[in-house]
Amino acid sequence: MKESYIPSAGPTRRAVRWLANYGLIVLPILACAAVLLLMRPDAPKARPDVPITLKWLVYDECDVGAYALRGINATVGRLPGRLDEPERQEPEDLAAALDAKQPPLATRYYLEYPTPTLLLFRLGYLLNPDAQNLSLPPALADSHHNGLANFDPRNELERKLWTAFRFAYRVYYAVMAAGLVALILVLRWGYEPDRPVGSVWLCALPGAVFFSLNRFDILPVLATAIAFAFLGRRRFGLAGVFLAAGILLKVYPVLFVPIFLRYLGIQKAIPFLWGFVGTLAAGFAWCLWATDWQGTVNPILVQLNRAYEDTSWTLYDRTLPSWLARHGEV
Repeated sequence: MKESYIPSAGPTRRAVRWLANYGLIVLPILACAAVLLLMRPDAPKARPDVPITLKWLVYDECDVGAYALRGINATVGRLPGRLDEPERQEPEDLAAALDAKQPPLATRYYLEYPTPTLLLFRLGYLLNPDAQNLSLPPALADSHHNGLANFDPRNELERKLWTAFRFAYRVYYAVMAAGLVALILVLRWGYEPDRPVGSVWLCALPGAVFFSLNRFDILPVLATAIAFAFLGRRRFGLAGVFLAAGILLKVYPVLFVPIFLRYLGIQKAIPFLWGFVGTLAAGFAWCLWATDWQGTVNPILVQLNRAYEDTSWTLYDRTLPSWLARHGEV
């Protein structure tokens, strides 16, 4: 059936059709540019002249501080695997810890995401030549990311560190904005290629843009979306590869495995399982090579052992039974 609301011929009409189909990719780019403009020149927190209500429309500096902190720990050669989460800090708490006598730097640091995420977290420092010779104070290395995200550097050493954090933030935001752009394109290619406007518009909702840029969950979501797109095109092996890639970045895409297997049946599941199991095995082997058993397994245990909170945004009591959660302190 011919759509009457979008023309289908001629250069102008083709341009209109392209904008209707793909024009949304400009929104993540604009949101990313806005975040980068809000940052201070010497720290990732927003400039003091930016109204807090405006900042919160596009920018949440706190969670990305965890990526920057885990990334710099990996960059200086520490191993993940600690299970005790640092206590929440305010910037003044972090300042007092930095001014105090520094304890020895422990071998391991806390990582609450699967180990392959370090490929992203380290990228913010590998691309920055000025970050290669930074000195990491132990009080900062094992601090809480809230203190890092809201800290005002007070001296030259702190300015060098927090400028490196700012650079890392910018890399993360560019990657996550690219992830949302890619998701929009995958949804058009893999799900609704014949419809001029479809559910891809959901990616343009303010909440979708905000959480895609301020949480790296957009990357496992993208991998899962690609897996479903390949599944619909009967490329079952590639579907398994990308679903496994999503699980390696964050555990929750594993919930889709029974759906894939139920859809495929026994015979068609064989190429899917080859791609799926092979990718998981390769990712696990890389983690063991890059870290060790604790550095590979403990971050997954942290993911699965989060404390249950009645007021938190959680899958427990919604998708997962609450008895899977760990009650009390982690």
